[in-house]
Amino acid sequence: MAPFIYKTLLQAKEKANQFNPDELLHWVIKQIKSQPLMTPEYYEIVDATTLLLILNWNEFEHAIGYIRVFLGSIRLIDNIGLK
Repeated sequence: MAPFIYKTLLQAKEKANQFNPDELLHWVIKQIKSQPLMTPEYYEIVDATTLLLILNWNEFEHAIGYIRVFLGSIRLIDNIGLK
């Protein structure tokens, strides 16, 4: 089940050009929640340099999506460059 997280992050990277950051955040959380054994703790889109939250793609040059998910009692953390 853990590879589903990475697959979702890859899809989010592809969708970054179609969605604004808030829409992308909600899409990722919805995907993770669709898995019965997974509980998302958070997904954040931040600037790669400052780690400030990104609310608008135009404000920052390099974005990273960070996710933390519980798979049962195990906490999994991953990230991917979005732009």
